[in-house]
Amino acid sequence: MAELQELVLRLTGGSTTPAQRAVALHTFVRDIAFGFTAQGHCNPKASLFVDLLRAAGFQARIHAVNIDAGILAGCFPDWAGPRRVTHTYTEVQVPPQERWIRVDSYTVDRPLHEAAVARLRLEGRPMGWGVHARGTVDWDGASDAFCQYVEPEAQAAEDLGVFDSIEQVMRHPLYLHRGPLGLTYSSLLRPAALLLPAGWVQRVVNGRVDALRAAGGERGASS
Repeated sequence: MAELQELVLRLTGGSTTPAQRAVALHTFVRDIAFGFTAQGHCNPKASLFVDLLRAAGFQARIHAVNIDAGILAGCFPDWAGPRRVTHTYTEVQVPPQERWIRVDSYTVDRPLHEAAVARLRLEGRPMGWGVHARGTVDWDGASDAFCQYVEPEAQAAEDLGVFDSIEQVMRHPLYLHRGPLGLTYSSLLRPAALLLPAGWVQRVVNGRVDALRAAGGERGASS
């Protein structure tokens, strides 16, 4: 906890308003390179952002929804991707506002976001590679800002509700990212992918994401 407090003080030292402090924390989390872990693609960042916000004195919580995995098209080979994923975003109160502001614009780092949007334009698709073409990775500390969950009415299949921690989300019966292979989406991956060794998802998917980021959107991993 002391280390977290020190990090918050370092990140927000030049801020003079609550919104500036919140945005400084958002920028730090956003600039961590996007990738897949055993807890999913958005969960680790959502958890970190909430912890930083709370350490800075903000009220913050996690909101979880199950959405169509079209947002991740391209990250997985066509024959392997999941059909639905559990997505988490952050809700935070930034004074003087009293409402809960909804944010997932920290999920994808800026270089990947720019490369992914460029790739989507080439492919003529509204979403994929971890982003929505109309999403943003910028936040003003006062408005809702989404990189992935841009169209809640169209994207959400199930609303799991709000939680104090990722651990609570993971215990929800509708949470999708569980199984013997770590990040497996075990009931959702296409059958061919379930035959692959443990760790395959992280290695292959992160490799495809890294290749797109490096290519700047003009090229990407082949299917």
